[in-house]
Amino acid sequence: MDPAPIDFAGVSPAKLIEWLRTMVLIRTFEHESVRLSLAGKIPGGIHSSEGQEAVAVGSIRALGFPITPYETQWAEPVEVVRDRWLGVFADIVTRTWERMEEES
Repeated sequence: MDPAPIDFAGVSPAKLIEWLRTMVLIRTFEHESVRLSLAGKIPGGIHSSEGQEAVAVGSIRALGFPITPYETQWAEPVEVVRDRWLGVFADIVTRTWERMEEES
């Protein structure tokens, strides 16, 4: 069975470029993380998801979340970032659950 074609008709070129830039940023981060891990700079190692950038970007966009909630996290205390991400995660779970209930 052939996969269904992807319809980008409702997506602006600017949005597509934003998605691509985000995928490149994720790939660059993953690649650098692997390099640092192999150099012994990241204790305990990492699990790379290099090559799965479209999954991350596509799933977050499909749920209606902004792609770049990380933009300010580097200047904030860990607790603030953690609480924000826990809120985002809870919202993702809630939306997913609601969609599953609607479809059943």
